[in-house]
Amino acid sequence: MPAQAVTPTSKAHLASRFGSERASSMVEFALVLPMLILLLSAVLDLSRALYTHTALQAAAQEGARYGIVAPGDNNGIQTTAQQALIGLDPARTSFNITRPSSAEIAVEIFYDFPLATPLIELLFDGNGLLLRGTARMLLY
Repeated sequence: MPAQAVTPTSKAHLASRFGSERASSMVEFALVLPMLILLLSAVLDLSRALYTHTALQAAAQEGARYGIVAPGDNNGIQTTAQQALIGLDPARTSFNITRPSSAEIAVEIFYDFPLATPLIELLFDGNGLLLRGTARMLLY
Protein backbone atom coordinates (compact mmCIF):
# COMPACT_ATOMS: atom_id res chain seq x y z
CA MET A 1 0.00 0.00 0.00
CA PRO A 2 1.57 3.30 -1.04
CA ALA A 3 2.06 6.07 1.49
CA GLN A 4 -0.49 8.79 1.27
CA ALA A 5 0.93 11.93 -0.23
CA VAL A 6 0.54 15.23 1.61
CA THR A 7 -1.03 17.63 -0.85
CA PRO A 8 -1.73 21.33 -0.23
CA THR A 9 -5.42 20.49 0.32
CA SER A 10 -5.03 17.40 2.49
CA LYS A 11 -6.06 17.41 6.15
CA ALA A 12 -2.52 16.65 7.32
CA HIS A 13 -1.12 19.66 5.46
CA LEU A 14 -3.84 22.01 6.73
CA ALA A 15 -3.45 20.80 10.34
CA SER A 16 0.31 21.27 10.29
CA ARG A 17 -0.02 24.70 8.67
CA PHE A 18 -2.60 26.01 11.14
CA GLY A 19 -0.76 24.45 14.06
CA SER A 20 2.44 26.29 13.14
CA GLU A 21 0.55 29.57 12.67
CA ARG A 22 -0.99 29.18 16.10
CA ALA A 23 2.42 28.52 17.64
CA SER A 24 4.02 31.47 15.89
CA SER A 25 1.13 33.69 17.01
CA MET A 26 1.69 32.62 20.59
CA VAL A 27 5.42 33.38 20.33
CA GLU A 28 4.71 36.81 18.83
CA PHE A 29 2.20 37.54 21.57
CA ALA A 30 4.72 36.49 24.22
CA LEU A 31 7.27 38.88 22.72
CA VAL A 32 4.86 41.81 22.43
CA LEU A 33 3.06 41.39 25.78
CA PRO A 34 5.84 42.88 28.00
CA MET A 35 6.02 45.95 25.77
CA LEU A 36 2.24 46.37 25.93
CA ILE A 37 2.27 46.09 29.71
CA LEU A 38 5.08 48.64 29.95
CA LEU A 39 3.20 51.01 27.63
CA LEU A 40 0.00 50.63 29.64
CA SER A 41 1.88 51.24 32.90
CA ALA A 42 3.50 54.35 31.44
CA VAL A 43 0.10 55.70 30.37
CA LEU A 44 -1.27 55.07 33.86
CA ASP A 45 1.72 56.84 35.46
CA LEU A 46 1.30 59.78 33.10
CA SER A 47 -2.41 59.96 33.91
CA ARG A 48 -1.71 59.92 37.65
CA ALA A 49 0.97 62.61 37.26
CA LEU A 50 -1.43 64.80 35.26
CA TYR A 51 -4.12 64.43 37.94
CA THR A 52 -1.59 65.23 40.67
CA HIS A 53 -0.35 68.33 38.85
CA THR A 54 -3.91 69.55 38.37
CA ALA A 55 -4.71 68.95 42.05
CA LEU A 56 -1.54 70.82 43.10
CA GLN A 57 -2.42 73.76 40.89
CA ALA A 58 -5.98 73.93 42.25
CA ALA A 59 -4.77 73.65 45.86
CA ALA A 60 -2.22 76.44 45.33
CA GLN A 61 -5.02 78.64 43.95
CA GLU A 62 -7.21 77.88 46.97
CA GLY A 63 -4.35 78.76 49.30
CA ALA A 64 -3.68 81.99 47.42
CA ARG A 65 -7.38 82.91 47.56
CA TYR A 66 -7.32 82.44 51.33
CA GLY A 67 -4.12 84.49 51.42
CA ILE A 68 -5.91 87.41 49.79
CA VAL A 69 -8.37 87.55 52.68
CA ALA A 70 -5.84 86.80 55.45
CA PRO A 71 -2.37 87.67 54.09
CA GLY A 72 -0.57 87.19 57.41
CA ASP A 73 -2.01 83.76 58.23
CA ASN A 74 0.53 81.34 56.71
CA ASN A 75 -0.85 78.40 58.71
CA GLY A 76 -4.35 79.12 57.41
CA ILE A 77 -3.05 79.37 53.85
CA GLN A 78 -1.27 76.03 54.20
CA THR A 79 -4.29 74.37 55.87
CA THR A 80 -6.64 75.61 53.15
CA ALA A 81 -4.33 74.37 50.42
CA GLN A 82 -3.82 71.05 52.22
CA GLN A 83 -7.59 70.51 52.43
CA ALA A 84 -7.86 71.02 48.67
CA LEU A 85 -5.31 68.26 47.97
CA ILE A 86 -7.85 65.48 47.53
CA GLY A 87 -6.39 62.01 47.08
CA LEU A 88 -2.75 62.99 47.69
CA ASP A 89 -0.48 61.97 50.56
CA PRO A 90 0.06 65.01 52.83
CA ALA A 91 3.43 63.64 53.96
CA ARG A 92 4.78 64.08 50.43
CA THR A 93 3.89 67.78 50.20
CA SER A 94 5.85 70.88 51.08
CA PHE A 95 4.71 74.50 50.90
CA ASN A 96 6.40 77.77 50.07
CA ILE A 97 4.37 80.91 50.78
CA THR A 98 5.96 84.18 49.72
CA ARG A 99 5.06 87.78 49.05
CA PRO A 100 6.96 88.87 45.93
CA SER A 101 5.70 92.41 46.48
CA SER A 102 3.54 94.18 49.02
CA ALA A 103 0.54 93.79 46.71
CA GLU A 104 0.67 90.07 45.89
CA ILE A 105 0.97 86.65 47.42
CA ALA A 106 2.49 83.51 45.91
CA VAL A 107 1.83 79.93 46.98
CA GLU A 108 3.94 77.01 45.76
CA ILE A 109 3.19 73.40 46.59
CA PHE A 110 5.76 70.70 45.90
CA TYR A 111 4.83 67.02 45.78
CA ASP A 112 7.14 64.03 45.64
CA PHE A 113 5.26 61.91 43.10
CA PRO A 114 5.96 58.16 43.33
CA LEU A 115 5.98 56.35 40.01
CA ALA A 116 4.18 53.00 39.90
CA THR A 117 6.26 51.52 37.08
CA PRO A 118 9.69 50.39 38.32
CA LEU A 119 11.29 50.47 34.88
CA ILE A 120 10.17 54.05 34.26
CA GLU A 121 11.23 55.00 37.78
CA LEU A 122 14.77 53.93 36.88
CA LEU A 123 14.79 56.63 34.19
CA PHE A 124 14.40 59.17 37.00
CA ASP A 125 17.14 57.66 39.20
CA GLY A 126 14.56 55.86 41.33
CA ASN A 127 13.44 59.10 42.98
CA GLY A 128 10.11 59.64 41.28
CA LEU A 129 9.09 63.08 40.09
CA LEU A 130 8.93 66.39 41.94
CA LEU A 131 5.74 68.10 40.80
CA ARG A 132 4.89 71.73 41.54
CA GLY A 133 1.71 73.76 41.62
CA THR A 134 1.92 77.56 41.84
CA ALA A 135 -0.49 80.46 42.16
CA ARG A 136 0.02 84.21 42.44
CA MET A 137 -2.75 86.64 43.31
CA LEU A 138 -2.98 90.33 44.02
CA LEU A 139 -3.95 91.50 47.50
CA TYR A 140 -6.88 93.84 47.85
